[in-house]
Amino acid sequence: VVVHCAQHVKVKEAARLKSQAQRQEGNIISSDSASLASSSMPTFEEAIVSHAAASKGGGDAAPSCWICLDEGPDVSGRGLVRDCSCRGQSGHAHLSCLVAYAERMSAGHLGAGTRHIDTGKFCRAWSVCPNCRQSYERDLARSMAEECAKYVEAKHPGDHRFEAHAIHVRMRLDVRTSSKESHIRDAKRLIALVEMEKEEVRKSSAGEATTAEAFKHFELTAYDLLGLFAEHEGTKQSLREAVGHYEKCRDVYRSMGLEADVKHAEANIARARAKCGRSGGRGAASWAEEDDLDDRRKFHEEAVEEFGGSTRVAMVSLLRLAEGLIRAHCRVEAMRALEGLVVEARRKDGDGHPFTREVEECLAWCKKPRVVVRGRLRKRFWLLGRAGGKERYTVRGPIQPHGVSGDQKTFVVHVDQLRPTLGTVVICHGLEGSMAHLNGKLGDVRSREDGAHKYTVHFEDKNLEPYLVHPKNMIFVFQLPPKKERTAAR
Repeated sequence: VVVHCAQHVKVKEAARLKSQAQRQEGNIISSDSASLASSSMPTFEEAIVSHAAASKGGGDAAPSCWICLDEGPDVSGRGLVRDCSCRGQSGHAHLSCLVAYAERMSAGHLGAGTRHIDTGKFCRAWSVCPNCRQSYERDLARSMAEECAKYVEAKHPGDHRFEAHAIHVRMRLDVRTSSKESHIRDAKRLIALVEMEKEEVRKSSAGEATTAEAFKHFELTAYDLLGLFAEHEGTKQSLREAVGHYEKCRDVYRSMGLEADVKHAEANIARARAKCGRSGGRGAASWAEEDDLDDRRKFHEEAVEEFGGSTRVAMVSLLRLAEGLIRAHCRVEAMRALEGLVVEARRKDGDGHPFTREVEECLAWCKKPRVVVRGRLRKRFWLLGRAGGKERYTVRGPIQPHGVSGDQKTFVVHVDQLRPTLGTVVICHGLEGSMAHLNGKLGDVRSREDGAHKYTVHFEDKNLEPYLVHPKNMIFVFQLPPKKERTAAR
């Protein structure tokens, strides 16, 4: 390790001095094909060796690009980026360096012509970090998708096959950073390009069928995405459109002989038809949130079964399930899921990873109870904690909508003045008679009984029936007790 570190320091210093000299002389490395073959850029294998040595070195050194080994910004003034699963000082790079490597790597997978593109490897060069083997995320994923489209347009203008590949890459990488309108536009364009390819295949010999097979995957991506957006819109018309999109997916799966996927598509069709039957033309609010929650739960179970619980797909699906649970006021189950997901994300990705931060932020928000204070109706307040006794709490508010500024005050109120909001996590206490067995039981508030000024609490212990509880018999929970100790500290 010491030898590797010493060698890395020498290589890094030499590269830094060389980079400075090039800047002074105006001899800047461009990202065209000539520069890709230039010996001024280390080979992929050399860069990986240097990166491995750097990751084993001391943590005091400033991060540097694992490709060009420079610590400063690139020639365009843009600094280092890192949105993958690399940790510590490793994994940082200039976007221009990543693009140059992606161009070099993807160019090697084009085969004899555009009909023989290795789609998986072509996409992987633009979507996966070669060090940690994890996908790029967020801003970096979007930037790489945009650069991929530029690369295709510059190198192969007017070629519908390359355009289809570029759009497919963008749809895969940019799924969480682009707008709904952008995705729909890409999906429709991709379908048009697929139809162009089908027409050419019909006019050509049977030997060209391999391209049509690859384009079937593009068609599936487009129709599945259009179906999801239409189903989420929830109107009677959009649900009919969703059924049509899912039927297209089923037909493509059937033509490929993928019976398991055919069943999945048929399940999507049945779900969309059921929602359409219940909608009555009343719009997106017509189908119950339980449907969305069931969909999220089923998708997560399928992701765990197919890919494994510690994979990115399963972890993201669990986060989406937790978000659905929060909207359905199932706060206890959501917090349990998020607590486990935080541990797994820190283990897999590290503390500073964007996904880890997203899960931590969701859990932190979920842990903050929101209450209503008597006399200040239609206003919600953050419940900060107890104020020196069991019957007095500190609150802050009122809570303002996102983007709205307003004065917030912190004050102390008696528990009799507080009313829980839906989703508030509570522990029952002070119940008597036949309900005494519910004392110390953990649950969340799901609904309100207006006439009785009581709230329906659903308990974490599924053997217990929901029960109407008065706020005076609730203890507000800020930190979940361990699951095996449900009657633990308040």
